[in-house]
This record gives sequence, structure tokens and C-alpha cells, in this order.
Amino acid sequence: MKYFFCIIILCSSYNLSAADTKKSSNSYITAESVFESHKANPKKVIKGTFLLPIKSITTQGLDSLLNTHSNPQDPKNITVIMPVFIKNHFQRSTQTSLESLFINHQILVKGQINWTALEPLSEQDKAESKNIKTLKPSIKLNFTDQLVHYD
Repeated sequence: MKYFFCIIILCSSYNLSAADTKKSSNSYITAESVFESHKANPKKVIKGTFLLPIKSITTQGLDSLLNTHSNPQDPKNITVIMPVFIKNHFQRSTQTSLESLFINHQILVKGQINWTALEPLSEQDKAESKNIKTLKPSIKLNFTDQLVHYD
């Protein structure tokens, strides 16, 4: 009889934790909430699953940079850094270019936002900035399962 109660308790606790997982799986962090959270607490590390619209793709060395704005220099742009091995994985599995796969679509990215300082592009920009550094958010992909095509 006591084994029967143990089994019932274990099953009910499993069902409760599965229900909690389903509820939390729909909570994504949007680009707007990233900036709100950073403004409220600049030292806070933002980790989670991000729902980001992709508007442009640029390159830096062998890495592809997926941008949330058409202009990568936009202060509200979030960059997803995709190493070449992840780029090759997506191109092999879908048989299409990154542009047609991601531009004007939303992606889910699991990871952590890193804030890096942007350097001014020219000497004139350096003089005008008066040593004020602009922080740019980015997420570096390390594994292929960190990125999911959402729509």
C-alpha cells in the first residue's frame, strides 16, 4: 500500500513539473525588453531565450552577423554572431542561403547578451563622441541548437 502512494506522489510531482515547463517555454525575451532591462540595471547579465526579428546579415571575418535592424550601427540593433560551422550546418540542412532563411523572419536564440563597446569609425566620430563609449548587445552562438527559425 505504501508503494502505491509513493508511485502516486511521484507521478503527480512529474505532472506538475511538466506543466511548469510548458508555461515557461512560451516566455521569450524581446529586443525591446533587452534594452529596458539594460537601462534599469546596466550590470545585470541577461540570459534566456530571445525572440528576435532579423533584418540584415553582414560578415566579420568568417562569422556571419544576424542583425535585428537594417543598419548594424543602429543603437537598438542586437547582433547574433554565427560562426562558420553553424552557418555551414544551416546551409547544408536547408539547401538555401542564410539571407533567404533568416531575413524578415524571427528567430529564437538561447544564450546570453554580451555588451561590447563600439569604437568610433573615423577620427571625426572620435572627436565628436568625447570619449563616450556606446555599448552594443550581441549573442555569440556556440552550438547549432542555440538557434531556431521561429516563423
